[in-house]
Amino acid sequence: MFYNWRLNMFIFILMQLIFLVGLGCYMRHKILKNRNARTDWNVGGNICLVLGFILFITSIITTMSSYSCQINDFENLKKLDKYKQIYLFKSEILTKKFENYLLKVYPQHEKDIFNKVKPQDIDIYFVRYPELKASETIKLLVGEVRTLQNDYYAQSLLEADIVRRVTYRSKNPWLYYFLIPKYNE
Repeated sequence: MFYNWRLNMFIFILMQLIFLVGLGCYMRHKILKNRNARTDWNVGGNICLVLGFILFITSIITTMSSYSCQINDFENLKKLDKYKQIYLFKSEILTKKFENYLLKVYPQHEKDIFNKVKPQDIDIYFVRYPELKASETIKLLVGEVRTLQNDYYAQSLLEADIVRRVTYRSKNPWLYYFLIPKYNE
């Protein structure tokens, strides 16, 4: 998507300057006309008015481009939230499998294990029960849980970056920000 805040800033400042120059041209034309002098200052005013209008239309186009980016980012936030839910669900299922394995292998520690295993704490059980490192199945299971946790955190980082962009875009003074939808957390 096309969006450059420096370009927007330049367009807004240039548009305002051209409108001011055009206003000055019209004022000069009126002053000279009141003195019954021949004047063509209205031509400069007309040129500035046309250029200002073109820049105004350009600024509307860049604002609509930002609007489109904003909507796209909102949809990406929804997608990332769904991904995070899936990763969390998968890691909880795998953690339950890990917990069931621990309960079969270490029934004497059932009170310590039961409903206390969390995906983010699964490595603690390797320290507490070093014999688990011998099982290839458990190593693969724990590796998969780690991968899912890493994916979950990666999605969280992407989500934070998108929220930053969305929040900035809704406060950017170089856009017609009243046209840009706001982010509701």
